[in-house]
Amino acid sequence: MIDVLRRHLARIGRKVRASAKTAIESSPARPVVSKTGLFQGNVARSHPAVKCGESILDKGFGVEFRTDRNEPCVEIGNECILKCKIIFETDTGSVKIGDGCYIGGTRIISAQSVEIGNWVTMAWGIMIYDHNSHSLDFRERINDQKRQLKDWGSGNFIRNKNWDVVDKKPIRIGDYAWIGFDAVILKGVTIGEGAVVGARSVVTRDVEPWTVVAGNPAQVVKRLTPGEPLTSGDLSEI
Repeated sequence: MIDVLRRHLARIGRKVRASAKTAIESSPARPVVSKTGLFQGNVARSHPAVKCGESILDKGFGVEFRTDRNEPCVEIGNECILKCKIIFETDTGSVKIGDGCYIGGTRIISAQSVEIGNWVTMAWGIMIYDHNSHSLDFRERINDQKRQLKDWGSGNFIRNKNWDVVDKKPIRIGDYAWIGFDAVILKGVTIGEGAVVGARSVVTRDVEPWTVVAGNPAQVVKRLTPGEPLTSGDLSEI
């Protein structure tokens, strides 16, 4: 069963790589002048902090840097189709996307690390957030507001935010996972291999491999058996 799946994925991969190569050649990346701001579509390839394989970066794809980043902090594998937006509010954080992923209109906001495995499917409206954004201490949130008021006209009103008081934890999404639309995945969560997250779920804790979770907070509603109902006949029709 696994061999059949691998052959099928390899066949899809060859088609996606060919499409990605055509897209890159027809819309080459322009040189990056500034290292801050929003870099959309193939323009993102030229940013020194972005490493991208043979994947399709849709015009809706973008990476927003609110501070200068020189070292690679975005890694994208091969055979992906990406329409997501990746946001770095500070000079920390990283996003790694494996091979064969489809990510629709999703927002990934990182100050720690987000790692997405291979052949992951993600719908639209998803929010992935690896930090709390603010301190639980109201006094620190008042300090945030005072800094934002002072820096409002600077082009980055959180440039002097104190990130040391913000809780951050990595997020990992395993191979073959499927995330439904409008789901929210919060800091410190690991979603196991082959897991399915139902639409509009809020994931605050780890999700076991090969389970289906749904709700707020997300809870297990079904357990899956890897590979069971797929056959070579089923795959040939895809």
